Amino acid sequence: MDQKVKYVGKYSLKKEFNTTEEFNKYYFKHKDEIDAKSTNQLNKEYKINGFKITKRNMKVVDGKRTGELFLKPDTKCQETKSQGTKCQYAEQQCVNEDKANDEMQRQLSHEIEELKTKINILSESYGHIVDVINSLTAVANVDQQS
Repeated sequence: MDQKVKYVGKYSLKKEFNTTEEFNKYYFKHKDEIDAKSTNQLNKEYKINGFKITKRNMKVVDGKRTGELFLKPDTKCQETKSQGTKCQYAEQQCVNEDKANDEMQRQLSHEIEELKTKINILSESYGHIVDVINSLTAVANVDQQS
């Protein structure tokens, strides 16, 4: 039995642009197609390194919302001269969180080992206390019988 995979909606790959100039060239060639989509759809379909797509001065024309297209700097990204625009802030934040989590895990493991040691010591002490109480009870019983 053959089963076919069906796609819901229009399936498209994300198109990436390294510079705003590249996106501008693409935009002017496909202006009508891009203007018809929401900013949410545009940001899912197109990636401009270091920027997000926004629309301003929104108006309703023939029942459709239209506005001027703008590129807004992505606050999570920063410009680096040697590598172009890269999202390094988020990556660095993840690395820092991983280091902090590793350190916290080491501390918790150390504390757990200390607690295990203390529990063993308390368990041994409890055993000795029970032995002393039993021996004292035995001595008291012998004294009562005599």
